Amino acid sequence: MMGHDLTLALEGTGEGLVSFEIAGLVRNMPVRASWDGRVLRLPDCLYRLALLSMKVEEVFAGGASWAPRPGQPGSPAAVALALISSLDEIQCVEYNTRCADGSQRTRWLFPS
Repeated sequence: MMGHDLTLALEGTGEGLVSFEIAGLVRNMPVRASWDGRVLRLPDCLYRLALLSMKVEEVFAGGASWAPRPGQPGSPAAVALALISSLDEIQCVEYNTRCADGSQRTRWLFPS
């Protein structure tokens, strides 16, 4: 991995997303990011790329005038989307969601 790993607090916001893990390539180097519902762990290179991606999206989507909603920058779902969009190549996305009955469901996405 490029650079060093970061550990950042990122609390869930009731979107139903419980955790995620993302694997892919940035500049032909393997990177992984994971969020356990409280802590986000990722390499600093991916963090910087995701921050830039989220800032660009804020500018083109109207910045601070956004109405609060799931997927707003800073939410776990928005962070996951920014991380995924920052990868040069996606290898795998795993995520866990909370079902209406309180159980959890794990899903995997792989490129086809």
